[in-house]
Amino acid sequence: MEKFMCTNVVTDIIWENVCSRFLIFDIPTSTPLEELAVEIQDKNDCIVVEMRRFLKQNSTKEVSPVLVTILGTTTPEAIKIWFVHQRLQQFIDRPRQCNKCFSFTHPSRICDKANACYLCGAVHIGPCQQPEKCANCNGSHNAKSRSCPFYIKEQKILELKCRNHITTGEARRIFQQNTAKYSETVKTMPAVTNLEDTINAKFESLLHAINEI
Repeated sequence: MEKFMCTNVVTDIIWENVCSRFLIFDIPTSTPLEELAVEIQDKNDCIVVEMRRFLKQNSTKEVSPVLVTILGTTTPEAIKIWFVHQRLQQFIDRPRQCNKCFSFTHPSRICDKANACYLCGAVHIGPCQQPEKCANCNGSHNAKSRSCPFYIKEQKILELKCRNHITTGEARRIFQQNTAKYSETVKTMPAVTNLEDTINAKFESLLHAINEI
C-alpha cells in the first residue's frame, strides 16, 4: 500500500504474524541454501521467506541445523527433501539481553546506561570482587543465569510469541495480563491454613453429634 485516502503512506509487514520458523537437521554445510530453498518449495507447496545457518560458538564455522522461515502460520510436522521425509523442530528464540545493563527489554544499541558488571550488577573497573547479584531480580546469581526468574519469564514470553505468531510486545502484554489475573484469583481464594485439622475437627463434631442421638 502506497496511498490511503489520498495520503502517501509507508507500510511494513509484521513477519511474526504471518510466518512460521522451524529447524531442519542433518543438512550438509556444503549444500547451498538457495538450492535447499528451491527443493523445499518445489516438494512441499510452501513459500520460503528466509533461510540461515548457525555458526559454531566462538568460530566462523557453520554447523548443520538450518533455520527456515516460511509464509503461513501452520508449521508442518515434516517436510520432503530429496525424497526423504524429515521431521522438524519448531524454533523458539532464546531470551536476548542488553550487553550494557543486561535488561531483557531493549537491545544494547539504544541503551543509555553505563556498562555494568554482569556478575554483581554494579558499575566498576577491573575484575569483580563483589558477591554475585543479579541486575534484574537482585537474586544471588549473575545476570546471565538461566535460573533467574526474569530469564524464565522472558523464555515463556518468547514461547507464547512463537506458538501464537504474535510480536514480542504483544506476547509480553498478554503474559503480564494473565499473570495479573492469576494473582488476583489467588488473592480472592479462601485461605485454608491446615486442611487436615479442619477435616478432623468436622469429623469429631459429627461423631459427637451421633453419640448424643
